Amino acid sequence: MLGDIGEIEAVDALRNLKVGNDLVQKEIEKSVKKIHERYFTRECPFCAEIIKKKAKICKHCQREVAGE
Repeated sequence: MLGDIGEIEAVDALRNLKVGNDLVQKEIEKSVKKIHERYFTRECPFCAEIIKKKAKICKHCQREVAGE
């Protein structure tokens, strides 16, 4: 449900939230994925900052992220 109503700012908070239950952790990952899909974003594989899905170069770390 959080993925359906969460804003892009919630991604960092969700990523930093560690729970002891694998089932709950999987639901958190699904929520993050839904938020990224709704806002057409993804996380840079190098610096973990949120970037646009179509970005070829990360605006934060300047590394090439095309095709990731």
